[in-house]
Amino acid sequence: MSSPDTLIDRFYHHAPDATATRAPEQLAAAARSVAALSAGRTPGEAAVRVFNPSADGDGWSSRHTFVEVVNDDMPFLVDSVLGEVARHGLGVHQLFHPQMVVAEEDGSVLDVDHRQAGPGQRAESWILVEVDRVPEEDERTSLEEDLRRVLADVRRAYEDWGAMRQRARAIIAELEISPPGTVDKDSVRPTVDFLSWLDDHHFTYLGYRAYDLVEEEGTAYLRSVPGSGLGILRDRPGAEATMSELRPEAAATAREPRLLTITKANTRATVHRTVPLDYIGIRRFDDQGRVVGEQRFLGLFTQTAYAESTTRLPIAAPKVKRILEASGYAPDSHSGKDLLGVLEGYPRDELFQAPEDYLRETSEDVLRLLERPEAKAYVRRDEFGRFVSALVFLPRDRYNTANRLKVQRLLEDAFGGEMSDYATRVGDGPLAQLHFMIRLPKDRPAPEVDPDDLQCRLVAATRTWTETLTDAVTENVDDENVVGDLVAHYAGAFPEAYKEDFDGRAAYFDIARLAELADSSASVRPHLYRAEDDDPQERRMKVYRTEEMSLTDVLPVFADLGLEVTVQRPYVLEGAKITTSYIYDFGLRAPGEDVWTGRDGRTEEEVAEAFEDAFTAVWSGAAESDQLNSLVLTAGLDWRRVVILRTLVRYLRQVGTFSLGYVEEALVANPSVAGLLIDLFAARFDPDADLDEEARAARVEELGQEIVSELDDVSSLDQDRILSAGVGRRGGRAHQLLPAGRGRAAQGPRLGQAAAARAVPAAGAAAGVRDLGVRAPRRGLAPAVRCRRPRRAAVV
Repeated sequence: MSSPDTLIDRFYHHAPDATATRAPEQLAAAARSVAALSAGRTPGEAAVRVFNPSADGDGWSSRHTFVEVVNDDMPFLVDSVLGEVARHGLGVHQLFHPQMVVAEEDGSVLDVDHRQAGPGQRAESWILVEVDRVPEEDERTSLEEDLRRVLADVRRAYEDWGAMRQRARAIIAELEISPPGTVDKDSVRPTVDFLSWLDDHHFTYLGYRAYDLVEEEGTAYLRSVPGSGLGILRDRPGAEATMSELRPEAAATAREPRLLTITKANTRATVHRTVPLDYIGIRRFDDQGRVVGEQRFLGLFTQTAYAESTTRLPIAAPKVKRILEASGYAPDSHSGKDLLGVLEGYPRDELFQAPEDYLRETSEDVLRLLERPEAKAYVRRDEFGRFVSALVFLPRDRYNTANRLKVQRLLEDAFGGEMSDYATRVGDGPLAQLHFMIRLPKDRPAPEVDPDDLQCRLVAATRTWTETLTDAVTENVDDENVVGDLVAHYAGAFPEAYKEDFDGRAAYFDIARLAELADSSASVRPHLYRAEDDDPQERRMKVYRTEEMSLTDVLPVFADLGLEVTVQRPYVLEGAKITTSYIYDFGLRAPGEDVWTGRDGRTEEEVAEAFEDAFTAVWSGAAESDQLNSLVLTAGLDWRRVVILRTLVRYLRQVGTFSLGYVEEALVANPSVAGLLIDLFAARFDPDADLDEEARAARVEELGQEIVSELDDVSSLDQDRILSAGVGRRGGRAHQLLPAGRGRAAQGPRLGQAAAARAVPAAGAAAGVRDLGVRAPRRGLAPAVRCRRPRRAAVV
């Protein structure tokens, strides 16, 4: 058996930092855990364990999950394991990858370098990965199973690599000796050169299989040749042939007498790099020169292949040479060098796969983009109809993650597919290059996409924030000078956080609201709206100010309006030529959607207007903030009508026995009754109502009956008494005094009420014959008084 010191020394030999940051007992326990996995491993198979360590069971604990892998030492293990971990959406916190030598007899760890393992010894690759926490056992089991599948692919590719390489060399020899007579003779040598270049460490062989091209009932299929599979395409013992129906695009060219196909496979690699597999197909011919099938290699171009100059790439180099010659530019001219630079930066896969005419037109157009950068997309469909290759160029200053995602969604929507891979290239030049592979659906043909329409949508999707602001201002302002000044003053005034959340059109709207605020005497300007991703019961409200607003002050106002504040985002607008302003964006949640969409016949726009007016009135001091304000949304009232109810509540509090809060709760809990009480008040006292005395009395009687009917549904006896008291069968005259802006009422609205108090059931015998009440908001105004008898007054 190995000594503990040997195990620890060999395991952490290349990880000195870990030994300095972790407790020795934890390091020892982790190493012993992987050693135990190694000791129980079946030879020729990978051992995998995914677990959450515990102090009782493992000798150490962690907030993270650990992945242990033990396998015979071979290439691509770490890359493949990490790729599968990433596919499961897990982040890696630490990785240990010692290469150990163990005794075959008892599995003990030996103090031997893995390159010097001798007889009776076995070199193993040990992997310990600390990843994000995976709390559920079934998810850990799924990761274990997927890792075993990936490691089985690695083993098959490793074991069959030599056989696949021999198969490629046999094809090369066959083409050199006796190429099919029906193929273009000029294509034979480039194909041989390309296959030889691949074999010269420019291609990682992962799988091989031969296929027969067959037809059944008019449908073309590729049928696998049993026993021909190697690597990741190796057949299971006794497996029958598989049949793959060709898509119409592939069937149309399946019998063409050409040798080589270079494209991408439908599946992603599980070995080495998690990217779409490269597909190399060499067609098979019978003695008469007819296409009867293909030999297929799956693998990955190596990094050296992508780094190779285009002028030395087989297949691609002749295309590049002819494109440069057809351009008419001298090789050492400025334009000639730029065109070569465009081709050097072109995705290598596209240089191999795309037709020469397409490459020439695209590269020359990109050359023009270098002089005047703009967003442009170049789309090529795979010859088999399985994917779309989209090469997108953006001005470099417009390239960011947000725009990349916009372009991705645009392409997915246009072609009805989903992205399978992308690559970006951003250098010192004026353009950023994005290459997207969009996988097309199997069950339906890809839609025909108008290139001009796609181009317009691309330009719109990638416009800068300042450009969208300019568009919005231009649409609303005729004077070009004003347009220029507004954009110049405000483009840099909005903070970046605002630009992330709102586009330029929203900014113009906000600029207009701020201008309205500046032209008025108001201290606040609200705007209620619904964002696209809001739930039905949620709305957003922007509040515009020229002074800062305290959450301590504003949150109670929303609470009294019956709303929960879910989010608050403040934005400060600052600029040399503008007044510093503040925009507060609040997320508001109501008890139900119908609160916002309108009750009692109101439209959603009318609800928003009433809500904005109520908030403004409260904030400016024209109205008080209490729970009665929630009736603006639930009872369909405006804030002035709530003032009437507020006066009634204070009156009932004076003549009754219930507390102020209890009386308010009764009205808030029964919004339909509250609304009817306001209608009753208007029917009795509104001098502008188009009613004669008889009609007024009939209307009062009708509303009284409705209220009595509604009271039948009130479950609380106390609330029934309070609401009944508010009806008042008899009464004197009441009226609302002058609105704000006229005479003394410029300070705010007041409400006066004269009533026969003994007509109110809750008043009791102690009340005066007549009561006179005057109500006004408390903030900055004189208190209200109530006169019970001549020359006596009481503060309400």
